[in-house]
Amino acid sequence: MFRHAFIDRLKACGDVPVPIAEAITGHGRNASEFARYGSVGYTLEQKKAVIERILV
Repeated sequence: MFRHAFIDRLKACGDVPVPIAEAITGHGRNASEFARYGSVGYTLEQKKAVIERILV
């Protein structure tokens, strides 16, 4: 339930790119965040900036 509500809030922002939303939620179209570990991805600071936008 929490993850679904979180995804709804990300979508409601209207401008959060799908790849960073997937990185934050752990969902992905092809592979998990863990499978991509070590490749170029989003920093914690980038993820934090998105999360702070949807805080209640």
